[in-house]
Amino acid sequence: MTKAEAAERLWEIAEEIYDKLDEMEDILKEVAPGELERAKLYWMAHIDGALLSRQGWLGGSFISLEDTLEALEEGEFEEEEEF
Repeated sequence: MTKAEAAERLWEIAEEIYDKLDEMEDILKEVAPGELERAKLYWMAHIDGALLSRQGWLGGSFISLEDTLEALEEGEFEEEEEF
């Protein structure tokens, strides 16, 4: 697997995680709307911040998935330039 392929797969997995977060939000919205608000402010925000920070939370993760993906993509171009 190349770094570009790894980055692509990691993007796909992140999308799957976001799909599951949406499902979790729907479940909480239906059965416990008050708990949903707490979840959005705490653990859902942590997950989003560690991945791609789509909601733009302040703080985020020291190294996010987005940072890792950028490093992989840059590394792929560097490897290609060496040949």
